[in-house]
This record gives sequence, C-alpha cells and structure tokens, in this order.
Amino acid sequence: MPPVHEMCDSPVQQDIRYDRQIRLWGDHGQTALENAHVLVCGVTTTSCETVKSLILPGVGKITLIDHKVVEKEDISSNFFLTKADLGRNRAEAVLSNISELNPSVKVSYDDRNVADVLASGDEFFKKFTVVLVSKIDRKVRRKIEKLLYPLTIPVVLVESTGMFGRIRLLFKEHFVLEARNEHQVPDLRLDNPFPELGEYLQSFDLEKIDDCDHKHVPMIVPLFLALEEWRNENDRRMPDYKGKKAIREKINRIRRSPDEENFDEAIAAVNSMIYERRVPTEIGDFCCEVLKNKSLTPDTPIHWVMFKALHDFINKTNKLPQDPTIPDMFSDSKSFVRLAKLYRDKAQEDVELFKKFLQHHCSSIGIPSPDEKFITRFCSNARGLRVMFCDLDGFENTDPELPTKLPELLQSNEDNLHAFLCFEAALDFEQQFSRHPGTDYEQMLDGQYKDADRLNFFSSKITKALDSSFQLKEDYIDEFLRICGLELNSIATYTGGLAAQETIKLITRQFIPIENTAIYNGITEELQTFVL
Repeated sequence: MPPVHEMCDSPVQQDIRYDRQIRLWGDHGQTALENAHVLVCGVTTTSCETVKSLILPGVGKITLIDHKVVEKEDISSNFFLTKADLGRNRAEAVLSNISELNPSVKVSYDDRNVADVLASGDEFFKKFTVVLVSKIDRKVRRKIEKLLYPLTIPVVLVESTGMFGRIRLLFKEHFVLEARNEHQVPDLRLDNPFPELGEYLQSFDLEKIDDCDHKHVPMIVPLFLALEEWRNENDRRMPDYKGKKAIREKINRIRRSPDEENFDEAIAAVNSMIYERRVPTEIGDFCCEVLKNKSLTPDTPIHWVMFKALHDFINKTNKLPQDPTIPDMFSDSKSFVRLAKLYRDKAQEDVELFKKFLQHHCSSIGIPSPDEKFITRFCSNARGLRVMFCDLDGFENTDPELPTKLPELLQSNEDNLHAFLCFEAALDFEQQFSRHPGTDYEQMLDGQYKDADRLNFFSSKITKALDSSFQLKEDYIDEFLRICGLELNSIATYTGGLAAQETIKLITRQFIPIENTAIYNGITEELQTFVL
C-alpha cells in the first residue's frame, strides 16, 4: 500500500496555523476544507501547483494518481522534482516534497493508470469531494465526467502549455451558501421596518437631546427620520433620484454642526441604503419555477429541502429572512448595541419561522432537520444563495440540434477559444502519436510543419459538425509547436493558483465559482471566462 504522509496538530495549533483564512471563510469553511478529500488525476507541473495551493490552507486529504514516470521535461519546470527522480513514478516522486508544505494534510499516491481504475467501477471515485484532472487522455477525462456528473462530484480541469493556461469546472449542480458579494447593500429594512425597529427609531427626538448625544446618534436614525418625513409628504412612495436629493437636504437641516460624522454617514448612505426591499428576482424566480415541479424524497440533497422551506417563508412573509448583521457606524456603544440586538432578535424570529417550514418538509420525507448553525447560516445569507448548473454535453456536444455555446463562440472567433481548442487537439495528438506536437520537424511541400496540419486536423474533428470552415489561428498553433508540450512554471503557478481558488469555492460553498471555463493568455496577460 503506498505511503501516506501525515502529522496531526492540536486544535490550538490548527487555529493559529489557519488564523488568517478562518477570518475569510470562518470556522465552518475551514472545517469543510479539513473534511474534504481531493483526487488529482495526472501529476503535472500545473496540477502540482494546484495541490500546493490546496495543501497550504489545509485541505484534509489529497490523493495523487498517475501511472507515468518522470522525464527530463518534467524536471525543467516542476519544483517538486529533482534529477534523482528520473524514471520514478510521477505521483510517488512529488509526494515527499509536496507533503512538507503542510504536515497536517494527508497526502497519498496511486501508481495505477486512471483508465484501469475506471474500468473497475465507480467505488474508487465515490469517496472524493472534488476530482482534478490534468493532461490525461480526453476520452478518459470524458468517462470521468460522465461517471461523476450524476454523483454530483465536481470535476476541475486544470492545464497549462507554454504561455497558455486553462481551467474548466463541470458539476451537475452546485449550491452556494455564502456568495459573499462585497458590494451587497446592508439589509436595514428602512422602507418597512419591523415594529420593534420602527418604535426604536421613532423614539429619538433629535431636537431635544444635547449636542454630545446628537453627535453619537446612529446614522440610521436621521436617515430613517428624513425618509419618513419625505414619504409622508409624497403619498408614502419610495424616493427617486430627486427624492433622495431632498432627503439629503433634510438630513443636513437636522444636523447641528459640520463635524458630526454620524450625519456624514447618513448622507453618504442615502443612495445605497434607501430602496424598496424586495425578494431578489433570481431567488424569487428560482423558487417559483424550479421548485414547483421538484418533489422531495429522502435522497433529495438537503439544500433543495431548505429552498422549499424558503419558498414557504417567502409566500408567508413576502420577504427573505432578516440578515442579523448591520454595518459599522459612528455611534455611542449603548445605541449601537441596542440597534444590533434589534436586528439579531428579528433574525432569530425569522429563523424560528423558517424552522417550522423546514421541519414540516423534513418530517414529510422522513429525514432529520439540519443542525441549528447550518439553518442560521442559510437564513442569514438568504440574499446570496445560488444554485449553479453545468451542461454535461457542453463543449463535447457536436450535435447542431443540441444546445451548446460552441457555435456562437466559433462565430465570434474569440482568440482564447483557439487556445482552448489547441489544448484539446494537443491531447488527441499526444494520445495518437505518443509525443508532444512540435517534437517532429518534418515539413510538407508548402513548408508547413506536418504537426501543424495534424493539430488542425484534430481541431476540425471537434468543430466540423458545427462549423466546417473553422481554422485554428496560426499564431496559436505556432506557440503550441514551439513549446513542445512544456509547462512554464510561472504560467503553471498562476493557473494552478486560480484552479485551487475555484476548488476551495466548491468545497466551502462560499463565493461564486466561474461559469464554467477560464483561459489565461500569458502573452497578452489576459484572463477570460466563457461558458462552453
């Protein structure tokens, strides 16, 4: 049995080691990482850089699988290999050096051919959270995708050649619990405050309080009072651009001195925090269209059950659950703590109502309810919930009658699509000729290298059913022939880092992953995403 490198840290050591990233994705995100098991099919420079960027933040387990041996070109760009590794299995050779990056991560290797593992069934793959593939045979990759798609195990393709890198995500569905939109406006409910909030805001008499208290009133108070005054004068409608300008003037009339920072904050918040609160279209439409025909069973993923409960909550309240957090603001401690408590209490009240709907659905299909913390996070992040889908056919589909973005991209003649097709053609080339394109300098009568013609041939096999006139651009062919399949460490590092970032998004269900393909062009220093 191949060795596993591991060394366990105490919980305190773990907290110290991962302190900065825990601040980013929280204890629950770190726990998801530590419970994850990632399979890497194909040990290349780029996949090793991806693994490096997964080991450092503490992904629990990583398994490397590759049947090939280390060759000279591998050593030239892969920092985890040395000359002493020549002729060794690639997965075994990188294991010791890559494991040293974080001894608390369990890293193991498998020297079998992925194709042979596939032939033995799907049991081997079921235990993994995410599967990364890099420079393996296209047909084998396709079998992996078809196997894992119904199992809802994401596949991440990550590769680089020369000055180009590519990433592609494939999953049946991906539930994003925390989108973490940095531009998301705080949910203060100023348009329709809940009773306790309205009563508290109305309790302030800004004309009678002393100057010190006036300077420390939370900015939400003058903002709300000015909004209410304007709405009472305008048939209770919400303000447009001119109305917001009038509200700023009202706030300025309430202030007593130019140095009141709380009033500066209130004026700055008029544009962003005064709006009519509605259920976001993408969530409302999703609940209405997708869920109405979806029946629940004991095997239904829990996020679908929770979306059903959310649908019931929206129908009951015409709102999403309250977000318990409020933005930091200039205020005295007593007022801010009271205000924050009002929002937390309302959020908890909404959680309790949501739990009633959730418990009804869970009991109807005979499954236990999720734990309290998960339910609370779901409700707190309701505005950022997403479910993403990928098409299994996608790029591989060459039937003009079936949906695919490829014809549209071929017509637009996007430069980076040529790089993507060169990757695909090069993999087919290597499978047939057992060498990289560009390593044979034989020319045809017109002076063109035969390998260039072969790349065009393999590319046309992909595109001919959709656009028989499509031709790869010579600049891209020349680059792939010039580099002879080599990976440049700088491009591999950048591409691998991006792939690790997308993998972490998939594992933690935080932040929104790309949809679904990214190409990095190191010549122009451009990163482009598109859907295939």
